Amino acid sequence: MSVTLAVTLATLLGAADAHAARELLVPAGEKGTLAIDQISGFRASMVNGLSYAGPLGFSHRQFSEHSFNSNTDSTTNQNTFWLTPSADLFVIDHLSVGLLVEYANTWGTADVVRNDQTTQSVTLKGTTTFSILPRVGYLFSINDRFAIWPRAGIGYARGESNLGTADVPLIDSFSGVVVDLDVGFLYRFNETFFARASPDFVFSVGGNHAVSAGGTTTSAGAGILQASAVFGVGVFFDVY
Repeated sequence: MSVTLAVTLATLLGAADAHAARELLVPAGEKGTLAIDQISGFRASMVNGLSYAGPLGFSHRQFSEHSFNSNTDSTTNQNTFWLTPSADLFVIDHLSVGLLVEYANTWGTADVVRNDQTTQSVTLKGTTTFSILPRVGYLFSINDRFAIWPRAGIGYARGESNLGTADVPLIDSFSGVVVDLDVGFLYRFNETFFARASPDFVFSVGGNHAVSAGGTTTSAGAGILQASAVFGVGVFFDVY
């Protein structure tokens, strides 16, 4: 009986060790793999705080204020729709080429009440953000589940924001060549799904800052530098 028990325990322990040591069927970064690195997740940045960072989204923002000088109450409602598809293809083992495209549109209204009288509703001028960023990367496998995936990209970006009031629209915009650097730390749940955490740095080259108000536009050279941390879930697909 003791011999049978010993054999059973040895078999179970051996199976457990074999399972723990089992490699995933598809190596990370194998040639012909398509990666979508952010099907859902979050971005924490020093500029925008914590926000959702998925490929498709919609947000609503309401801001209320009271001006004691003019005895005016205003409530601004802004809606933003964004679409940010991105993908990377491993053209040879470990080496990836990819593309990120971002489009966002913001629109809204402002309700203004002066001296506690009739509310005036004003449609705010809409704003658009667009960027396109080709990139290359190289995935370093630590083992079958952990990997490090640094990427570098250079592209074009243009962003607008409405900083004015219902009475005086003011459109603030920035455009220029941008460089993006990120270092993704990956954990693979299985051959398809993985979790990713990455510091991300963006800076501009020869940017232009413009302010449009009252039919007049002023512009000047400017630069941006943004650091953020991205956390999310991605997928790998075999395409060839």
